[in-house]
Amino acid sequence: MLYFSSVRLLIILFCCGLVCSFANNNKERRILNPPNLDESCVNCKISDIRPMRQGTPRMEIETVDEKMIIHNYGHGGSGWTLAPGSAEYVVSLFKAELPHDTRKPLAILGAGVIGLFTAYELLKQGYTDITILAEQFENLVSHHAGGLLAPVSMSNDIQKKDLIDKMGIQAYQFYKAVATGQHKDLCEHPHEYCRIMPAYFHDRDSSGLEPYVAAKVMKSATDVEVQFKDSLKVRDMVVYDEGIFINTASFMQLLTNYLRVQKVKFNQIKQLTSFQNISQHYIFDCTGMGSKKLNGDEQMVPVAGHLIMLQRQDAKKLNYMLLDSSEQTDKGIGTVYLFPKSFPDTPNDYVGVIGGTFIQRDVLEEPEFYYEKLMEKSRTYFQ
Repeated sequence: MLYFSSVRLLIILFCCGLVCSFANNNKERRILNPPNLDESCVNCKISDIRPMRQGTPRMEIETVDEKMIIHNYGHGGSGWTLAPGSAEYVVSLFKAELPHDTRKPLAILGAGVIGLFTAYELLKQGYTDITILAEQFENLVSHHAGGLLAPVSMSNDIQKKDLIDKMGIQAYQFYKAVATGQHKDLCEHPHEYCRIMPAYFHDRDSSGLEPYVAAKVMKSATDVEVQFKDSLKVRDMVVYDEGIFINTASFMQLLTNYLRVQKVKFNQIKQLTSFQNISQHYIFDCTGMGSKKLNGDEQMVPVAGHLIMLQRQDAKKLNYMLLDSSEQTDKGIGTVYLFPKSFPDTPNDYVGVIGGTFIQRDVLEEPEFYYEKLMEKSRTYFQ
């Protein structure tokens, strides 16, 4: 009897194992079109420095040389993700100090995404005399950013997590309204600037999007198997089918045009070393890496990144985003991403960007070495 009971138990356990194995492998398989990574498909190579601040972005007011400085910098690679919320936050701090006077001359230092959104938020709150001061207005880090709405390449103090999560949720709702043509100001040709599309990650924790799911502004991730067309490799991944892609260079153009129509002034200046040189008394500091010298802020950490823009691609086949950092190395090489990014006024097949690197240094040394490694890694990943 003992023998037969043992055999019966083994059979039951074996059958349960088969059922569990079947259940665990019963995932939807998605066949994705890989990018064409032949040498002839490389459009251009871009290197940038992301302005990351240790602990958290600086979003506060202080008095310097009898001027009121409203800081809003240090968002790392999450500038686009945090820009709408951080702008609303610092403007609310400012309004608490000056609740009624909306005609005071205001200066915004920096014309990146943080500066533009700060100007946009001030307009929404009724301020009428706004000047953006910057060394340049084109070809900025904000134009080159990949466009995935997710908190990446940033340092986050656990005590600030709730605030950062709230800003990310605000951003999701903002860009979703743009993508669906529901935004009251930025609703013209939304598909050119912002789209809802699947975003693939190697796991939920690395996405940074779970707070958005918890807040019920985004649907839950789905466990899937990902296979690229004509490849035998199959990867276990998660996908957020309501991911947000921001075509950053086009969106910068959209925001800039809107602000100009609303009479925001854009003035080019030389590199600033002191707030004393600014005529306005109220200054919004959105200077990114420039804030390290301007404020003597040693918490600013430059994070170098490299990416490759593609050409000769079928835009209809690259209607997804992917970021896989499961093989990230200490040297910042190993993360693979692909977004359907394009630049304004380029041919339709000039679409797609691959990356990326996250290297803590302020000098873009040996860029060709990193481009070569990036292309090598990407070809291995997508083949």
